[in-house]
Amino acid sequence: MTRAADAVRRLDQYIDDLRANGGMRVFTRAYKRHRPAAADRGDGFMPFAIAEQRLRRALIPRLISGSVGATSSLFAEVFGE
Repeated sequence: MTRAADAVRRLDQYIDDLRANGGMRVFTRAYKRHRPAAADRGDGFMPFAIAEQRLRRALIPRLISGSVGATSSLFAEVFGE
């Protein structure tokens, strides 16, 4: 249970750091670009809360391995690019 709690703390800290350094603004802008593009194609698009959950899910293996990498590759994973 301690490892799980530690992993949650690291994930929350990383998200907090993204918010502090503007990374979440970049994520929000990417979301706002993808949503109307999907609508223009006639496709539905996930709500923002789901996109943020997918971001968190994509971060977990990267935080465990210690190599988060570029946020652009994270966003591509979240938005299915």
